[in-house]
Amino acid sequence: LESILINVIGIYKSVSDIKWEQLPKKFVIKCNHGSGYNIIVRDIHKEDINKIKSQLEYWMKENYAIKTAERQYSNIPRRII
Repeated sequence: LESILINVIGIYKSVSDIKWEQLPKKFVIKCNHGSGYNIIVRDIHKEDINKIKSQLEYWMKENYAIKTAERQYSNIPRRII
């Protein structure tokens, strides 16, 4: 599996827990409680971090189970990976 899976940098309960200055130059950041909640960062120095933070905060408040009627998402503890 190590040849297929990438390393997990961190798992966060909120956007404020993320230490942005410690992230690598490129990474993927996503919320675990829905589908399509991901952002690909190719160069952190060229990204609008405030825009990324706002998007993540919006997703963290959203109830994907109600939005899509996919009940399997209803009891997942929300995290940012």
